[in-house]
Amino acid sequence: MSAQLLMKRHSLWTKGQKRLLDLSLCIVVAPLVLPIMVVVASAIWIRMGRPIFFRQERPGFAGDKFPMLKFRTMTQARAGEEDCPERDGERLTSLGKLLRKLSLDELPQIWNIAKGEMSFVGPRPQLDKYFNLYTSEQARRHEVPPGLTGWAQVNGRNEISWEQRLELDVWYVENWSLWLDLKILLMTIPVVLTMRGVSRKGMATMVEFRGSTQQPVTEASADLVLEVPTGRPGKRSTGVPAGHNGRKVAAEHTPQPKPSYVSQSLVGRYFQNRKEAKVYGASAENSRSSSSSNFRRPTPEASH
Repeated sequence: MSAQLLMKRHSLWTKGQKRLLDLSLCIVVAPLVLPIMVVVASAIWIRMGRPIFFRQERPGFAGDKFPMLKFRTMTQARAGEEDCPERDGERLTSLGKLLRKLSLDELPQIWNIAKGEMSFVGPRPQLDKYFNLYTSEQARRHEVPPGLTGWAQVNGRNEISWEQRLELDVWYVENWSLWLDLKILLMTIPVVLTMRGVSRKGMATMVEFRGSTQQPVTEASADLVLEVPTGRPGKRSTGVPAGHNGRKVAAEHTPQPKPSYVSQSLVGRYFQNRKEAKVYGASAENSRSSSSSNFRRPTPEASH
């Protein structure tokens, strides 16, 4: 059996394991948290009125958007405040602070997990406007479904920097296993009970992410993974030439100044190219033409 087929079957098997764990936990947890959710929803309706739920589009697996659900903890946003974390403290209510400290505002995301849009464990879904600010390495956090809790959440949560959080997210992607998910779930219990890392000091949650000091996803880094053949069976291909650091290679291919915003099509093509190089071992020329046809989006590139 070919190495590529073995890798493809392994990927499908691990995804199946993760999905089975999520569905099993949903069946067990849902009846237990439903009475709590009813109490929380009633309290929000009495104290803040409608709507009870907060719904927002977030990028998930491979950057696909999904409607993430939470209990509402803040007053209604005025124009321009929807995606402004610095203003969250002004809108956060006393009930909302309590719900956030106890992490009860995240309970509706069990519905997202049941639908397959999220997992119990994985990188937390971030704002859509952050999606195109990731470097090619940081963008790998979208190679798995987003989670209710994650490796970064049990290792500092909102108290650590964005660079540390994204590094922990990528570490989780590279080291995922069923046992790691179970370990993170167990580590989440004391974090929630002790209310550690709920917010950054002086902030309602955390400072806004404004991009990394490293190279972002660009035309060159989106195609970079195709320049190298797939690694040995069972070992993850790095997507960069042997003896080179990925950050250095990306810099060599992108001499222009770092853009503040990168088109979603580039990030989408990055994921497609990683998949093709890892699973099918396609040639660079064929993969470029395939990815450009599959990920051509009608939205124009944002310019600043």
